[in-house]
Amino acid sequence: MKDIASDLGVSLMTVSKALRNHSDISEDTRNRVQKRAREVGYRPNWIARSLVTRRTYMVGLVIPDLMHSFFAEVAKGVARKLEPLGYQIVISNSEEQAENEERQIELLLARHVDGLIVAAAQTNGRGTLFEPFGRAGFLVFSSTGFFPASTRTMWASKATRSARSRPST
Repeated sequence: MKDIASDLGVSLMTVSKALRNHSDISEDTRNRVQKRAREVGYRPNWIARSLVTRRTYMVGLVIPDLMHSFFAEVAKGVARKLEPLGYQIVISNSEEQAENEERQIELLLARHVDGLIVAAAQTNGRGTLFEPFGRAGFLVFSSTGFFPASTRTMWASKATRSARSRPST
């Protein structure tokens, strides 16, 4: 960005705003900056951006089986809703193993995803795993009908392919 600013004789802030289509940058300046950015092959550094905004624009989706058509439809539906809002979906496959699921959840949380959707593979007796997510505002998706205490949950019926929200208990 510094090179673009120097080449065009504008400030770094002007370049930053022009690349984000900020409204207080003239169309002429915005076009010049964007043209120069294309010429030099500029790509935004999303990691640096997330440090400034404290948002990653990533949502984690943990599903038990990538090959199952139901979960493929879930992933497709999540992406269809979130991508127009600027979010990328990070899909993790737990292979229907509770240990894999827990590891994938921890990895996604360590990457500071803005949201986490878990299609729980094996929920019986594991309600405590999901309680912190409910308190943090995350959504736990359950295809089994199991609803951990104190979480906002979404239940989807494989038979009807419908989804209903369940409030906290």
